[in-house]
Amino acid sequence: MSHAAVHTEHRAHPRTASVWATVVLAAATVALLAYVMLLVAASWLVVSAVSVVVPVVPVQLDPVRVAADLAPGLLVGWCTGGATAAALGRGESMPPAVAGLAAGTLGVTAGAVVLAFTGIL
Repeated sequence: MSHAAVHTEHRAHPRTASVWATVVLAAATVALLAYVMLLVAASWLVVSAVSVVVPVVPVQLDPVRVAADLAPGLLVGWCTGGATAAALGRGESMPPAVAGLAAGTLGVTAGAVVLAFTGIL
């Protein structure tokens, strides 16, 4: 085995465009879930405060409904980001980090547009 072959075997695998896009999309997903949990907590506080003054009908949260409301935006965002990363990652016109960040940002934007149209954002 040549020295060059040994040297390349121990090199770290460079991050590809899809890895960068996944990082961006995962961060946006966590931010969306944090946003939804903040809205749920704020709603609970408001309902609790109002129920002290005025009797109100008990409100229950339906987690399946919340997941169903978020699913289209997440699906569009992840699919758009993944497809864009696959398309941009093949070329050598830009570094993988730039291609992945652009793909992830496009996916996040597409998902946010879907969530805005559905009234979530």
